[in-house]
Order: sequence, then C-alpha cells, then structure tokens
Amino acid sequence: MCSACPLCNSPGVSGNLVKQLTYYWCESCDYIFLDPGQRLTPEREKARYEEHNNSMEEPGYVKFLQAFLDGTVAPYLRPGMRILDYGCGPGPVLAELIRRAGFAAEVYDPFFSPTPPTGTYDLITCTEVLEHAYDPGALWTNLIKHLAAGGYICVMTRFHPGIGDFPGWWYHRDATHVVFYSQKTLEVIERLYPLRLVQTDSFDKAVFQRV
Repeated sequence: MCSACPLCNSPGVSGNLVKQLTYYWCESCDYIFLDPGQRLTPEREKARYEEHNNSMEEPGYVKFLQAFLDGTVAPYLRPGMRILDYGCGPGPVLAELIRRAGFAAEVYDPFFSPTPPTGTYDLITCTEVLEHAYDPGALWTNLIKHLAAGGYICVMTRFHPGIGDFPGWWYHRDATHVVFYSQKTLEVIERLYPLRLVQTDSFDKAVFQRV
C-alpha cells in the first residue's frame, strides 16, 4: 500500500496490476513506480547488472552511448569542465568516451564505484539510472548537491507511454526498472528543484541546467 508519491509527495496515487506486480501512478506528476515490497534485494539487483554486457568491447553499446554523447552531452561541453558520470555501472563506458573526447571524467555508482563524489561538477551524466532509483527525492537532491551553479545534468531514461499503455509496455519487464518518468514528470522536477529544463526529445533524453 502506498499513500503518497515519492517524487512530488502528492497523495493522489492509484494502484495498477501488471502480471502480479503492483505499480502506482501519480496523477499530479505522471510518475509511475513499483510497489516497494516487490523490489529486488540489493544482492539480486547487483547480480542482474553484472549480467549486462556493457563494455568497450561491445560495439552496439559503445555506439548507443556515443550517440548520447554526441547529441545530448557534447553541446554543453566546455574546456576545463569537471564532469561526473553518475551511475556508471560495472563498465564506465560513457566516462571513457568523454575522456577520449578530451575531457576529464569521474565516475560514481552505488554498487560498482561506491566512493561518494566530492565537491561540485560542471556537468553530470545520468544514463539509464533514473529507472533504477527507488528514492527520486534522494537522487535529485544528491545530483543537485554536486552540480555547480549554471551546470548541466544530462539524463537518459525511456519515458513511459501513459498509464493506459503501461501494462503492455516492454520497458518495465526488466525487474530492475522500478520507476518511470514522462515529459510531464520532467516539467514537475523543473518546478520542484532549482533546475531549468533546457532540452528534451520527449522520448528518452533530457538536459537540465541548475539555476
């Protein structure tokens, strides 16, 4: 049972059953999230990530992240920037691609690179992370804590197709995908936090700037 939205704290959440899993939907911010009691244990979650073949030796994955770097991140890169790849996973491919482009990049991941970041960064990438983060308030608060004034957060997560089409949507079939955003959700985040939404493709990519 869930009484409030973990993102915007609205009490208006309703349950939805998908193949024996209960998801909640917030009408106020369009955020969808799995019932907390049905999440994987941390051990099982980490084991699932370790099954992914996400490395520099996987051409398809490298191409996928290179496209994100070129189209979403590169327009905001400037010489001397301090950059953090937040949620880098077991193979920090995006950070390596950023380094090959001539920029320094640090990494953080709660499972695979758990040393907490220090200070602030001019640009933070957060790719395929939002859908795994159980506590969106803690996630966004931590991102903003480490983002310099005027800095950018470049995110990628597949936006959900609406509550009506959600049950048949493929993206929630990965057991580690537990929360889902939409364009409306991004706009609510813009109002809740000191962020301005400066770019979105309304599909799976967005850029925020700290104001």
